[in-house]
Amino acid sequence: MIFDNKQEGSYMIKIRIHGRGRQGAKTATELLPAVVFSEEKFSHVQGAMKFGPERGGAPVAGFVRISDKKIRERGEFFDPDMVIVLDETLIEIINIADGLKPGSVILINSKKPEEHFANLRGFRLVLINADGIALSCGLGTAQRPIVSTAMVAAFLKVSALAGIETLVRFIDEKGFKEKEKNKKIATEAYNFIRISPSEPRP
Repeated sequence: MIFDNKQEGSYMIKIRIHGRGRQGAKTATELLPAVVFSEEKFSHVQGAMKFGPERGGAPVAGFVRISDKKIRERGEFFDPDMVIVLDETLIEIINIADGLKPGSVILINSKKPEEHFANLRGFRLVLINADGIALSCGLGTAQRPIVSTAMVAAFLKVSALAGIETLVRFIDEKGFKEKEKNKKIATEAYNFIRISPSEPRP
């Protein structure tokens, strides 16, 4: 579990999600805390969005809080424990690691090797070709694959905050469109992540 340093006493986990409009960032920001909450390990969860220009493809950010105590903060934060990147091209235009402590996990939707992300040295990178998984299951288009389910599933595998059975059941019970496709995507993405990330890149 990537949050071992927070196992004692009351604590809050903060996850920042970077994506583009109509790519699924809003869905991921809503789905992730809801699935974690449904396992009843945490008593309070919250998801909030920050939108840029009102157009498809514009950068957007989601902010997820997971806690065992009442969450009094609202909106964005500047000290995430982990970052999820739905679109790797955002790395070229914004500092996706802003506020992130060295050694923290960055989960990136990419089919490129780690060596491509030389500017993220000092962080623990987890890479998954969520575009490919979504398209192979028929969700989205080549120009705009819908990767929210895949990225949430990958996050759950890395963090161990909830299991794949919980996510699949949630998709089944909550009126998802394209249920079968989303369940397949979730399972493939979860199984793709073989191990938790090891040491930060030097």
